[in-house]
Amino acid sequence: MALESLRGLLERPAYTAGTPARLGVAVADLCREIGGARDRQTNFGADLTVIEERGDWSFVQAALDGYCGWIESRFLGRDLPAITHRVSTPATHIYPEAI
Repeated sequence: MALESLRGLLERPAYTAGTPARLGVAVADLCREIGGARDRQTNFGADLTVIEERGDWSFVQAALDGYCGWIESRFLGRDLPAITHRVSTPATHIYPEAI
């Protein structure tokens, strides 16, 4: 499976436009293969495109850098509100509501 935008560049049995998603947990591993070792990580709120789903895993492409990898599907949010703020600090805490 490959993104429709790669048709003509990659030969695959099927193509998809992909489905938008966003990471809904603080941090999650992106793996080269299902259940494999961590290759990279992505952070809360990261915009992703779901290319393929197999069982409890989704093959995604990160909007930030185009990196592709497998992520546990339970970490993805599909109906999250638009992002209105970004934190630009090396580290911070995330709270479920204002304190």
